[in-house]
Amino acid sequence: MTQVEAGGGEGCVDELFLVPEVRGRGIGRRVLALLEAEARRLGVRRLFPEVEHGNRASGLYRRAGFVDHRRHLMSKPLDQSA
Repeated sequence: MTQVEAGGGEGCVDELFLVPEVRGRGIGRRVLALLEAEARRLGVRRLFPEVEHGNRASGLYRRAGFVDHRRHLMSKPLDQSA
């Protein structure tokens, strides 16, 4: 029997960026909390933040309860003009 991991209710956090001047003030933590609350409201069952290996934002995600599953994220751009 095949099973979808989160019942299909997954969301991706992509392109979250804080300018250096405001980092370290808890803004990222608050943004993640708002994202999580809205995702729950929409029925999302699992969030995936996209972060580069070695990016210090990984610590922010870990402190917020995210776990690194050591998976390899893959993508393929789909050209809309073809």
